[in-house]
Amino acid sequence: MSTTHIDAISTPRLIAIGVLGAIGIFLFFLVTAAEMIGLVFIFLALLLLLGAFLPKLAAVLFCLAVLAVTALELPILKAAVTTAPTGCDVVVILGAQVDGEEPSPSLNDRIQAGADYLIANNSTLAVGSGAQGDDEIMTEAQCIENELLEIGVDPNRIFKEENSASTWENVSFSLALVDDGTALSSDGSRTLAEALEARGVTASDAKIAIVSSEYHCYRIQYLAKQAGRQVYVIAASTSDPISKINYFLREIPAMIKARLTT
Repeated sequence: MSTTHIDAISTPRLIAIGVLGAIGIFLFFLVTAAEMIGLVFIFLALLLLLGAFLPKLAAVLFCLAVLAVTALELPILKAAVTTAPTGCDVVVILGAQVDGEEPSPSLNDRIQAGADYLIANNSTLAVGSGAQGDDEIMTEAQCIENELLEIGVDPNRIFKEENSASTWENVSFSLALVDDGTALSSDGSRTLAEALEARGVTASDAKIAIVSSEYHCYRIQYLAKQAGRQVYVIAASTSDPISKINYFLREIPAMIKARLTT
C-alpha cells in the first residue's frame, strides 16, 4: 500500500485496524484454543481497511458474513442444549486430549457429564472412545475408564473403544462396538452383549446416548445418522469461556467438512 493510500485513511480508522489486527494475530498464534476468535478479529481489521476505499463492498461482505455465520451456527447452538432421556442402555463418552495421566479440560468436562448420567442411571453401560495420540501416554478411552473408576462407576459397566482417531471414527467405531458386542468390561467379567442382555435388550434395540462437548452435539447427531443409527446426545458444558466461543466458531468449518466427506 502506498503512502498516499495510507494518508487517505483516517487516524481513528488506522488505530482501529492496528488494534484489531494485533489482537487477532495474538489470539491466533499465541493463545491456546483461540485461533478462530483471532481470525474474526483479523477479518474485521481487513474489512475496516477495505471500507476506507470500497465502503459499500465492505458493508456487503460484513452483512454476508453475519448472515452466513448465523445460519450455520443456529443448528449447532440448538443441538447444544439437548440432552438424553433417562434409562439409555449405553452412554458413549467421546475422547479428547490426554495430558500426561490426566484428562484435558475438554475431556474432563465430557467425563463429568457422562459420570453424572451414569450415577443417575445406575445400570446404564459406558463406552469410553478414543485412541492414543502421538503426544499421549495412554489411549483416551483408557483415561476415561480410569476417571470413571475413580468416580466410583462399577467396572462391569465400563467398556472401551481404543481405535478411533477422529470424531467420525469415535462415533462409527463406538456404534460398531455396541453392535459387535464382544468387548469385555473393565473387570473382564462379561461382554458388552451379555451386559445388554442383562438389561433385556439387544444391540439393535439399545438406546444409545453420546456424550461430547456442547458445540459438538449437532455434528455427532449427523455422523451417527450417517453411520445408520439414531442416537441421543448429552452436552458437556465447556468450562473455559474463551475455548467455548472458539470451538463454537470452529464447528462451522468442521460441520461443512463432515457434510462433504461423510
